[in-house]
Amino acid sequence: MIQKLLIFERSGICLFSKDYEKSTLCDDDELTTGFLTVLFGYLDSKFGALDSIKAKNNILLIKTVQDIYIALIIARFQPENPNDGENDRISLFNKRLENACKAQLGLIERKVGTLLLQLRIRQENSLNYKSLFMDIEEDFDAIIQNGRHKIGFIKKIFANRPITNALEIYKI
Repeated sequence: MIQKLLIFERSGICLFSKDYEKSTLCDDDELTTGFLTVLFGYLDSKFGALDSIKAKNNILLIKTVQDIYIALIIARFQPENPNDGENDRISLFNKRLENACKAQLGLIERKVGTLLLQLRIRQENSLNYKSLFMDIEEDFDAIIQNGRHKIGFIKKIFANRPITNALEIYKI
């Protein structure tokens, strides 16, 4: 599920942060965004633009709009018993989860892009960004809530339907 949304400048300054689930994943937003800025900068220069970083339990989805990073942290589902034959099913679910969250991140990216365009037109500096991002928090919440609803629907499909063929899921 969607755990956290972070929006921050390339300089590492956190502009917006919201937890959508109780987690100790990122306790200090400024420290986290500073670290991610350095990490993204290094990896971008060595390997090209990033769109995600996957760990065992989480996926960090990344978008860049001008000089702003948008990061969406989602929890991956793990099989309770890795030897029970559920690995393929859970892997497919995690892929669907990631795709649904990428769609939500795209909506957030468009919202941020529109806001930045309005700021450039009004020629406002980045000091005002933080308060403006807080002003559109309800918009972000609506996008995330919509994504959580879609993820819940996908979860119900996987929970209620036995998958005998790995390709069968694409017919849903």
